[in-house]
Order: sequence, then structure tokens, then C-alpha cells
Amino acid sequence: TKTTKKKKKKTKRAKSAYLFFCDEMRASIRREITEEREQQQANGDDEEEEDLNPRSMMSKVSKELGRRWRSLTDEEKKPFVAKHLKAKAKAEAEAAAAADADDDDDD
Repeated sequence: TKTTKKKKKKTKRAKSAYLFFCDEMRASIRREITEEREQQQANGDDEEEEDLNPRSMMSKVSKELGRRWRSLTDEEKKPFVAKHLKAKAKAEAEAAAAADADDDDDD
């Protein structure tokens, strides 16, 4: 018979400051893009057929998130960096606790 080794649970890595920014801004950017698209359709500027494609919407949102993140100053990024550092400390504490638990299991 084969014996199987117990898989170790990996702790999740902390979100980056950029991901905290994306979480906060994604809904508003999606709303802005949707409103722009509706306005273009109302004006008869319906040149872009790919706008109806959900992947196109995701791509536009992602590009806009990246553009806005790059345009932020260090001062404007501080709240997101603070959230990242807090999440990082929590993840490191969880990883240490998991490592201690693994050491206890090995005994």
C-alpha cells in the first residue's frame, strides 16, 4: 500500500497595495466605462462592436486601473500601502503560527 503524505496548507500571501487600490476603485471605474459606452450608443457613436464583449470590458477596466495607479503620488498611495503592510504582518503571523503547528505535529 502507498502511504500519502499530508499536504501542508500554505498561507496566503498578503495583497499588494495595488490590489487594495483595485478593490476600492474597480466598481467606480466599471460604472464610468459603462456610462461612457451608453452615452456613445445614445449619440450614435457605436463604432466599437467589441464593447459588447465582457472581456473587452475587463480589459478596459484593468488598463484604467493601471493608468490611475501609475498617476498616483506616493502620498496618495499611502493608505493602500498601509493596508498592504497590515495584511503582510497578519500573513507573516499566520505563517509563523502554521510553521509552529507543523513543528508540533512532527513531534
